[in-house]
Amino acid sequence: MIWILLSFVRPLDEIRAAIEAKGARWRAAETPISKMYEETGEVPLGLIPSKPPEGEKGIPISPTPLPSSFNWMDYMTPVKSQGNCGSCWAFGAVGAFEAVLNINAGEPNPELDLSEQNLVSCAKSDGCNGWWIDSALAFIQQEGVCAEECFPYVALDASSGAPCSDTCGTRRFTTRKIQNFGWTGDLIDQIKTAIYTYGPLEVGMLVYEDFVYYSGGVYEHVSGSLLGGHAVVMLGWDDNDSCWICKNSWGTGWGEDGYFRIKYGECEIESECYWMTPAPTEYPYLAVVDAEVIDLGDGDGVLNPGEDAKINVILRNFPGWGSVYNVGGFLTTSADVEIPDNRGAWNDMTPGDTSEMTDSFTISVPDTASPGDLGFIISILGMTETGKSWWDDLEFTLRVGWEQAGWPVKENKVMGSPLVVEDNGEKYVIYGDMEGYLHKKDINGAEVSPFPLFLEDDIRTPAAVSDVDLDDTLEIAVAVMSVPGRVYLCDFYGNILWCDTLSSTITGGVALADLDGEGKKEVIAIDYSGMIWVFDCQGNPVTPFPLSSPDSAGVLGSPAVGDVNRDGIPEIVFGTSKGNLYAIKPDGTILSGFPVSTGTSISGSPSIMDTVIAFGCDDYNLYIVSGYGNVLATVSTDGYVKCSPAFADLNRDGIGEVVFSSYDGNVYAVDLQGNLLPGWPVSVGSYPVSPVAGYLGYEDRIFVLNGGGTLYYITSGGITKEPTPYPTGSSPTTPQVVDMDNDGDPEIIFGYGSGIWAVDIKVTGAPTHWSMDRANPERTGYIATALGTWRKAPEISISSVISG
Repeated sequence: MIWILLSFVRPLDEIRAAIEAKGARWRAAETPISKMYEETGEVPLGLIPSKPPEGEKGIPISPTPLPSSFNWMDYMTPVKSQGNCGSCWAFGAVGAFEAVLNINAGEPNPELDLSEQNLVSCAKSDGCNGWWIDSALAFIQQEGVCAEECFPYVALDASSGAPCSDTCGTRRFTTRKIQNFGWTGDLIDQIKTAIYTYGPLEVGMLVYEDFVYYSGGVYEHVSGSLLGGHAVVMLGWDDNDSCWICKNSWGTGWGEDGYFRIKYGECEIESECYWMTPAPTEYPYLAVVDAEVIDLGDGDGVLNPGEDAKINVILRNFPGWGSVYNVGGFLTTSADVEIPDNRGAWNDMTPGDTSEMTDSFTISVPDTASPGDLGFIISILGMTETGKSWWDDLEFTLRVGWEQAGWPVKENKVMGSPLVVEDNGEKYVIYGDMEGYLHKKDINGAEVSPFPLFLEDDIRTPAAVSDVDLDDTLEIAVAVMSVPGRVYLCDFYGNILWCDTLSSTITGGVALADLDGEGKKEVIAIDYSGMIWVFDCQGNPVTPFPLSSPDSAGVLGSPAVGDVNRDGIPEIVFGTSKGNLYAIKPDGTILSGFPVSTGTSISGSPSIMDTVIAFGCDDYNLYIVSGYGNVLATVSTDGYVKCSPAFADLNRDGIGEVVFSSYDGNVYAVDLQGNLLPGWPVSVGSYPVSPVAGYLGYEDRIFVLNGGGTLYYITSGGITKEPTPYPTGSSPTTPQVVDMDNDGDPEIIFGYGSGIWAVDIKVTGAPTHWSMDRANPERTGYIATALGTWRKAPEISISSVISG
């Protein structure tokens, strides 16, 4: 039932004041439920309170002492939301029963998902207007509850558009029943005994206005009027905090990720607690674990357009269900593929068994197939232990495309461009993510222990890799966007060597370079306030640093480091928010001819080729300047130029050209005088990232992604080549062009909104000078080409990283 109030809701600050006045141990905050309450006066509840069964005394208290704290959290299924329907009684019953089934099976199974809608629509209840706990459990005991996929939740009841007839035709196969249930009694030790003996309980409680603002801690009522009764799942206790641990049905945005703790004796929560036990079933519950592609084309395990493949669908029979025998199935799809062999078979499966196919399917993908996920259905049949027939439809997807085997890896958002380097003959992918983890993956996408390293705060910029201390092993340097920012140096085997704290947060990445000519590399970083930091390989600040930017302005981008005036001494080059480009010598002085002033913020990172510096500006221009501060060219666009420009020899004249992207949706290629090359600019859509180059066939090619994640592979003449434009994941980073698997053709690897993506370009090629973000693993944004004589870059390996 949805309780509608006529009174105005108590404001949040009044509830917080009441918490403080009472000395309560919980936190109040705005939640999705408090917003609903403030906007509509409604709260999703639904329990009709009832008295304990007449004459019942509850269960005996355990004769042996119970733990001071205990819970069944590992066996719980995910938190759900009852929505705008008074169906808490169904969510409490199903939530407790799912966990009890898992406990009875002896194995956590968060994928077990039974249907609350089955109860809301089919029980002789008031549906969204509420019901009793004991009646809900009696329905599951008599009729059972089916799987969620058989009757998905829609937050309606039979009278409002979700009749019981909407259940699927195979309901009986996924239905589970309660064997026995009962009232625990209202003593704390009785309830603990029931939880410990049977598993989570469905319990009732009273809800007051302040409860909708609960965001953590041990709840007790401090303020507000009574709203009504509510059913939840009680899964444990903690005597140290004198509280019960409960699961709600208000989504993960409320409380402690959807859970809450409540003080013993509060809100009558001990008055209506019910235990249950599961009845056995003879039917199995099969699920698709994986669908392995054994491609009959190039053999890389990825289903490309134009390839045939064997498909091995791996099935698992959930623990706690029945056995299945003589398992076979037929494969169908609505996708534009042929299925030459649509019949498959599996081994017999007892509960908990997993089986590969004993007879796999064969599919044929036309060469005209568009990249994407293809849906398939297995109509599967089998026999139960008693000889009854059983059948089901199991769905799975296969991706058709040009991904590298093992990729994409879907984890956390990645904003810093990944880096592929070689160590002892093996290649690894190094990157940080937005949850603060530093990763080291093998070429198949598997994490290399002891990575990932948790560095606590957002890693938004690329990691840099080199043999910093000349010990013949690689180190990883990375900036963490905390407040203030931090710089870490880790060895290649997962040990943190040092960490230094900056004066403010940092939005640009680090660079590694030998500033003093002694061979070992320094770690260079510039924080958001414009403070320039240089650390030696031990993490000590190098004199005269740190130094403030000469114009006292902020710095958003990464520094470039290179010998821009050919005096044998590298300079630190960076732009500021006041529109000045500086070149700073290792002694802290400004190189003659600098700064170069634009008058508008320089948000991107400058790039250096020999004595030429290219950088973008928020005035919509790209600037090309000499190592003496002379402006050689200005290239106008119709959008911000925030990228890190790349250099590539597109016209094969032996001299590099500048390639850059603009927020006007175009990628530009210009010579060092600022003249557009024939065929350029190339439109790629919204907000393209910084471009990189690869040498394919006989010329440099450009690779770039737009903000939506579409990959473009562009020839020197500005022609987009197949298989691009190629859709991938949104919010991509600058890519790297690298032959990850040593098969002679390059892969394009980049971060995106959910992890790391890698695309296999099936054309013979190799990296060039500017094949990754900031040109090299040290992320210096600098290449030396013998004063314009272009040559193909070597493969990136430990030897090339050590030698610099």
